[in-house]
Amino acid sequence: MYDPKGNGKDKAVNTVEFVEVEPPSHLRGIVHRFLELKINGALANDYKFHALPDACTYIVFDQLDENITGVSKLRAESQEFNLGKNFHFVNVRFLPGVWADSPEPISIGMVDTPYTGELPLIEILSINV
Repeated sequence: MYDPKGNGKDKAVNTVEFVEVEPPSHLRGIVHRFLELKINGALANDYKFHALPDACTYIVFDQLDENITGVSKLRAESQEFNLGKNFHFVNVRFLPGVWADSPEPISIGMVDTPYTGELPLIEILSINV
């Protein structure tokens, strides 16, 4: 069974909450995990999130700014994301290969810019908020 290790979390920061939840049974053939990363208090410094390389594609929804959504794939690179001092993201981690043949452009590091692709991600977020 595919079971990558979780992405790097700064365990010394108690005000940052990182939650992974398994998908319901009807989505387990395409979704590996749902993830939430948010701040529960004040941070003195920007929070750096180290994403480890894996074969998954992520859809990222910024819960503080519905215009910021994205599709991200790390491939074989690790990536450090500066999430700033105030953040709340919800991610859908798809199983490897689910997004493999999609013509939709995939970008790395889309955590602070509006989504510019053709998928209706902003509309999806607006429905579920």
